[in-house]
Amino acid sequence: MRAKHLLLFVMLLAIAGCNYPSVSFVSSKKIPPPFSLLADPNNASPSYLKRIEKYNDILKSSPVPIFVMDQDDLPEKLKEFLKLPVLGILHGVYVANSKDKEMPNKFIFINNRNSPEATVVTFFHEYQHYLCEKKGCYCISDNHLPKDEKMLYSILREKHALENELRQSLKLKDPYLISNSFVSLTNYILYNKECIYKLAAVMMVDGKLWNQATKFIVEQEGKIKKVR
Repeated sequence: MRAKHLLLFVMLLAIAGCNYPSVSFVSSKKIPPPFSLLADPNNASPSYLKRIEKYNDILKSSPVPIFVMDQDDLPEKLKEFLKLPVLGILHGVYVANSKDKEMPNKFIFINNRNSPEATVVTFFHEYQHYLCEKKGCYCISDNHLPKDEKMLYSILREKHALENELRQSLKLKDPYLISNSFVSLTNYILYNKECIYKLAAVMMVDGKLWNQATKFIVEQEGKIKKVR
C-alpha cells in the first residue's frame, strides 16, 4: 500500500504549473455584514437546527473576522493576485495583512456557495493558517529560501490546514464535517489541478488523522446499515 502512495507522490511531483500564492494584501471598500448560517425552523428537523446552531457558535468563536461572500465580490487586487478565475472556485482564503484601512488587518474569506458543513470545514482550514502565522510555525519560514524550496513550505502549510479540518471535525465527532473534509481530501488527490494541494493531501494518507477519519466513517456506515 505504501509503495502505491510513493508512486502517486512521484507522479504528482511531475505535474507542471504548480502555484502557491501567499496572500498579503487586499484593496476594497466593501465590508460584508456579520454572517450567520440560516435554517428555516418550519422546514428542518430539530437535530438539523441544533447542528446549525452549533456551526454558528463555531464561526462566532473566531478571533479573526469571517466574511462569507460571493467570490466575484472579492477585492479586484486579491482576485488578480490569485489569478482568478484560472484557479476556479475557491472554498476560502486567509488574508494575513490587509493594506486597506477600511478592512480588518486580518480576515478569512469563505465562499457563500459552500454548504453549512463546507463553510465550517473551510473555517477550520483557514483558521489553521492564522494559527501557524501567529505561532511562528516552521511552515511559514520560507522568506529567504530559493523558489523551488518555497514550494515545500507551501505544501507543509496546506498539510497543516488540511489536518486541522479533520482534527477539529473528529474532536466534535460530527459525521457531516468529518465526511466533508475526508471527501475534500480525496478530491484534492484525484482531481485538483494544483499540485501543492494534491501533495499536501497525499502526505496525510495513512497518517493518524486520516486513519481515525476512515475508521469513523466506516463505523458510521455500519450503524446506518444496521438501522436499515
